This record gives sequence, structure tokens and C-alpha cells, in this order.
Amino acid sequence: MEETRMPYLEVTAGPDAGRRFALPEGVTTIGRSSECGIALKDPLLSRHHCNVTRNGGEISVSDLDSANGTFVNGKEIKTSTLDDGAEISIGDSTIRLTAKAAAPAATAEEAPIVDLGLGTGGDDVPEAARPNWRPLLWAVAAVAVVATAASFILRSGTRPDEPVITKPEAPALLPLQIAYEKVEADAENIFRYNMALSPEGLLSIEIDDLAEDRHVRKEAQIAEDGIQRLARQLERAGVFSIETPAAGISPNGGLTRMSVAIVAGRRAACATVENRVPLPAFSAVCDTLETFGRNELGIWAMQYPTEKLVELAQEASTRARNLYDQRGIAHGNLYLATKACQEAIFYLETVEPKPAFFAETLETMKEAEEELSRRYGEQRFRADRAINLREWQAAAEELRILRELIPDEDDQRNADATRKLLDVENRLKRKK
Repeated sequence: MEETRMPYLEVTAGPDAGRRFALPEGVTTIGRSSECGIALKDPLLSRHHCNVTRNGGEISVSDLDSANGTFVNGKEIKTSTLDDGAEISIGDSTIRLTAKAAAPAATAEEAPIVDLGLGTGGDDVPEAARPNWRPLLWAVAAVAVVATAASFILRSGTRPDEPVITKPEAPALLPLQIAYEKVEADAENIFRYNMALSPEGLLSIEIDDLAEDRHVRKEAQIAEDGIQRLARQLERAGVFSIETPAAGISPNGGLTRMSVAIVAGRRAACATVENRVPLPAFSAVCDTLETFGRNELGIWAMQYPTEKLVELAQEASTRARNLYDQRGIAHGNLYLATKACQEAIFYLETVEPKPAFFAETLETMKEAEEELSRRYGEQRFRADRAINLREWQAAAEELRILRELIPDEDDQRNADATRKLLDVENRLKRKK
């Protein structure tokens, strides 16, 4: 009976280069999410990027509408069969399929018969009179084979004909649980900002500003990749080194207090700062949390009084106008101008009546968006034309400009340009 080994995928390029994954029957999903059968660290992958399906001897790959696409042997695909040695390119990673069967094992009927000269006579000795050593020799050979195999397994821990299977690494900073509160109180007002993130990923923010009579309650379910990103940012900010200093005394008899409690996987941190200037690590953690709340729920600006909101909006509006005036200096200035306008409008969302510069900000935003749309269309045309003419060096240069024009990696236009640029650069490498 023919013995085969399980096909496997080997990452030959990218952050996970060198890892191997056995390919069982059925569907195996590849992506950044820990839920995938093959979870890779490549930041250019979608959470669920593609499926590899094994049905007996037939193996295929299907793209899951990923942001940067799936390529087989350099060609972008939606669905494609895979031959032995096929290379799948996704993000910055290249994965090679090894699907060949191992050589068939010799059967007992095929085993050669060796005459060791242990008989008592020559060829004229009757068959019945000759000693039958064959069963004993086979038994000795079997014991030797088993002993050799056992020795190899004990030394290596794996069978020689199977790849080493690497299991996806469990995220060390999950689940993530957060409780953050900031209170500022004096004789005229009490302001409170509270953020909580449950282990199940539910983010909630409460803001109370008595002087402005503002009371905000918002919540949202956060995706796992967003929580993982926040956990890494908090770790880099130094959350596990924050400390609680001795409480200070407010000169005006008021209260300023910030408290943070975080559990990330098996690690925890807790600290409170009261009537004191917080240390850099503590400030960095608080800034990270408030920025995350702003991005996910869009209410970060509510923590400021009206005067501060107008001041921030004025700064953003002035920055937007300067960027628009300098749109010919750097490709990304138009895009940054639109973002600065959006920031100014965001600050003024709850301010009534709107300040005088609000109308000018809206006009700047309209002009910047219209010109950005026109430039993007022209630049994309030049890049696609170079690709169609197979002028790969020119295509790479045009695509790099396209990415500079839309510098935000979370923008789909940047993702499309990045995907095309990866393909073009792979073609240039193969030409060399």
C-alpha cells in the first residue's frame, strides 16, 4: 500500500519566513487574525486574507476580497488551483506549496530474498530439507528498522517525512480590560471622563461637564485587531512601568485626578495621579487611551470647554489653509489639508454659534477635496498606463507617487496602490 505524507505550506519570505504549516483536508484560512488556521504577522495582510482548500489531491486558493490581493506565481487571482511548488504571494509574504507524495514503502512481497549461505546443502538439496531461515531474518530486520526509527524520533521529536508544524502564537496581551477615569473639579465645575473596555471588546465612554451641561454616553464593539493594536500601543507607551506617586495639594483647593487600571493577558498595571503633574509614561498611556476613544467613538473633543474647542479648531483650520497653499511642495499636502479641515469641523461640532472662520474652513475643504480627486484620477491613469505597457520601472515610480498623494495606509486608495506596487516590484526582482 502506498504511503503519502501530508502536503504543507512553507513561508519563504516575509515576517514569518521559515515557518511550515501542514495542510489537512478541507479549508484552511490564512490572515492576520488569530482565528485563522494559519495566522501570520504580516501587517499588509487582511484579517482573513485567503482560503486554501485541499480536496484529496486537488489544492486551490481563493482570495477573500482582501485589501492587497492574492497572487499565484506572480499573477493576481480570485480562485486558482495550485500545483506542487506553486508560490502564493500575499502582502509582504511568499508561501510555497509542497504537495508531492513520499516514495512508496516496499511491501513484503517485493522484499528481496538474500541467500546468506546458512543452508546445509547446495541447490540439489530438497526444498523440504532446507532450513527455513527467512521468517527469522525478517523478524530481525523488522526489529532493526523499528529501533532505528525510534532512535530518530527520540532525537528529533518528529517523523523525518513530515514538516515541523508551527502553531499560531497566542497573543500575549489579550484579553485586554481597561478602566480609565479623569476628574477635574473646583468650586465652579466638575468634569469627569470615564473609559472602560470589557474583556469581550465592548468600549464605553462617559463624559459629564456640569458647567456646560454636557452629558455624553457612547459605546461600541471593537474588532479584535483594533484591540490588539491598542494593547501593543499601551505596551510601547510604558503602561507596565507606571507608578502612583504621593498625592499633591491643589493651590486653589480643587481636585485633579487620573486613574488607570489595565489587565492585558497575564500582566496588569494600576496607578493614580492626584493633584500632581504625571510622569511621562503615565501621560503617554492616558494620551493613547484618549486618542483611541476619539478614533473609535468620535467624542474625544467633548472633554474640552468651548473656549478650548474653538482654539483647537482655529489651529487646525490655519494648518489646513497652509497645507493647501503648499500643495505643490509635497504630494501629500492636499490630503493632509482635507484631514486638518475635518479636524477643525470635528472640534466645532458641539459649538454654537459657529465662529467666523468656520465658513472659510468649509470652503478650503471643498477646494482641497476637489483638487485631490482630480490629481488622484490623473496619477492613477499614469500608473495604470505604465502597467498595461509593462513598463515596470515607470509603473513603480508612478505608484509611489500615488501612495504619497494618499499617505494614509488605512485609506483604500493607498491600499490599492500598495497592492499594485508589490506586484510591480516582484516583477522587477524577477527580471534581475
